[in-house]
Amino acid sequence: MLSHTGRDIATTVLDFLKEKNIPVIDCRGQSYDNASNMSGKYQGTQQIIKNECSEAEYIPCMAHSINLVGKCAAESCPAAVSLFALIQKLYSFLVASTYRWRRHREVLETNKEKKLKVDKKLSDTRWSARADAVAALSRAHKENINVLEELSSDQNQPAETRAEASGLLKGLKKLETVILLEVWDTVLERFQSASIQLQKSGLSLNTAVTLLDSLLQFVKDLRSQFDDFESKAMAKCDPSAAYYADTQSQHIRKRKRHHDELDSVEDVTLTGRDMFRVTAFLPIIDKLCAALTQRLAAYSDLREKFGFLSEISNKTNTELKAAAEKLVSSYPRDLEAGLELELLQFAHLMKSIPRDSSESAPSSCGVKAAQRQSPELEMYKIIHRHDMVETFANVEIVLRLCMFVRNCTGERSFSKLKLLKNYLRNTMGQDRLSSLTLLSIEYEKLRVLDFTDVIKQFAMKKARKKSFLTEK
Repeated sequence: MLSHTGRDIATTVLDFLKEKNIPVIDCRGQSYDNASNMSGKYQGTQQIIKNECSEAEYIPCMAHSINLVGKCAAESCPAAVSLFALIQKLYSFLVASTYRWRRHREVLETNKEKKLKVDKKLSDTRWSARADAVAALSRAHKENINVLEELSSDQNQPAETRAEASGLLKGLKKLETVILLEVWDTVLERFQSASIQLQKSGLSLNTAVTLLDSLLQFVKDLRSQFDDFESKAMAKCDPSAAYYADTQSQHIRKRKRHHDELDSVEDVTLTGRDMFRVTAFLPIIDKLCAALTQRLAAYSDLREKFGFLSEISNKTNTELKAAAEKLVSSYPRDLEAGLELELLQFAHLMKSIPRDSSESAPSSCGVKAAQRQSPELEMYKIIHRHDMVETFANVEIVLRLCMFVRNCTGERSFSKLKLLKNYLRNTMGQDRLSSLTLLSIEYEKLRVLDFTDVIKQFAMKKARKKSFLTEK
């Protein structure tokens, strides 16, 4: 593609559907990442396609949403921007020299109580990398300071190296830096755990939305925990540096009063602790809460429509009737009024019919146990396995209308292609490359297959015509 604008991508999608004789009017859902060219509400791909088909509801990828929440918060105030810039500068400084990196590793290994990790590089797109970088620096803060102190005072090092180490040391010793490291370590650790869970293939809609809502409540609770973060930072800081930067030498400038101002009105001047809390800590937490709330709202309508399916056996008749009425009104071209009665019977069916449990692969193969599939997919398979599509025709359509809440699983194919595209790519055909990609993606299934016969057939076809071994 020569252009990545929302309109050009939408045109490509529509042309592809037309070429394959797939009517866009039959589209009922679309899901992309949260890039502006895809999710824009005016010129985004999703809106242009929705103009062609009003029933093509857009569901943003929930895993991508968490990444964007962290990105917005990291850019919410200068203090947050400076912190991540400091982390990247520290990493770049240490890896620029094999001696510095070796000394960094040696100092970390001196801590026998904890297994500390080396500093990590930041990533603009993968916030898991940022979580690792913040955690590594936060938990090895003292060791990083020791390395920088050693390098800044080492006369064998160039003057430029000593000066750079001194600058990084000054920034790393600040109380504000240590507090922000504690805050971001706490936030990103939970964000990373939630992101991993959201990327699992068997995740149900209700679980995904509940998980995101619990993350929002967790961040809201952090707003009142500034004292805890401060006390942890004080314990890490050197006593001589355990103070806020502007409490030492900043001159407070008084504002000029106008003649019509009352004398009783006093200027509010924040310094030190209060200034940092208001200008750095609270903006980060508030931005996280606002971004999470905004993205959580995108899934509320979806849960109202389809959330009852995963708990259909526990729903009352009144709740099932209300859910059926809402679905029929939302999809009048696809569902009939008979959905209500079908749901009532299907709920009883799900209580009595046995469900298949996921079988684990043999432990000798080193394959992890298969993840449990989502309840909606399980019910869909039950209908087809027992040949009940005609009996529950509308329920089967509802299960097909259920839209996933993330699409990041499909993007892993790009990372697999990056692994396979090496110097042999010039002599590798497209079919072979695609086959290798599929084998790499489905490696769990690949490990349990028996290739003995395939290898024998290959050996017979590719056997050497001439023996290179001679008998003595």
